[in-house]
Parts: sequence; C-alpha cells; structure tokens
Amino acid sequence: MKASTCATCGGTEFGVKLQSINDSKYEFAFIQCAGCGVPVGIFEEKHVGHTLEGIIGGLRQMNERIERIEKMTAAIGRMLEGRR
Repeated sequence: MKASTCATCGGTEFGVKLQSINDSKYEFAFIQCAGCGVPVGIFEEKHVGHTLEGIIGGLRQMNERIERIEKMTAAIGRMLEGRR
C-alpha cells in the first residue's frame, strides 16, 4: 500500500494534536501533516467506541455480581426450606 501524502506539501509524516474547538465541551484530536501542520482529519479525543467499551466492562461486572447474588439467594432459600 502506498503511503498517505499531504495534499499541501507532499509530506508523508503525520501527527496528532489535541485541540479545543470554540463552543464545544469536548477536545478533538487533529491529524496533521508533520511538515506543514495542515489538518487532514479530526476525531473526538474521547472516542465513542472507547467509552462504550468502558460501559460494557461495567455491565459485565454488574452481571457477574448479580449472578453471585442469585446463587447466594438460591442457597439461602434451600437452607430455609430444609428447616421446615
């Protein structure tokens, strides 16, 4: 695959620069040409996919805890049934 090239200066090296945008609550990451600084792309610094991965991890942990509570509750129920 051929290397990406800056349309302005022909450079082939790029970097990421975090920057705020007026009237936005969030920071954005600008992909810029390392040679001339012209932005060639932009994305949210806190990418939605990363945020969702964190939420999914938290939901998995909660599900594991719920399963443990269900097992304990069932065991307590069996113990109480045995006392009758």
